[in-house]
Amino acid sequence: MKEQSKPKLATVVILSTVLIILAVTNPSSDDFREWYVENHGFAGALISIEVKRENRFFFSTFSIDGDGFLSKRSVARGFAGMLFEIDG
Repeated sequence: MKEQSKPKLATVVILSTVLIILAVTNPSSDDFREWYVENHGFAGALISIEVKRENRFFFSTFSIDGDGFLSKRSVARGFAGMLFEIDG
């Protein structure tokens, strides 16, 4: 019976480790702003001021709220220290 529990324990440990790594490397608002300015220059700097971060623990969504002149939409998603632009 103990041999059967070793693979289960290993699976739980590996899964827990992966989830902890995802949570720790979740991009912050500052990470987003730096990345967006690198990709879009001065216009990116202006737009990134209006972007709000929604933390989902293992990943983040960066969205424009639509409070000002810009319409509400998601701009990017980030996880594991990487950011991905959403087209549309």
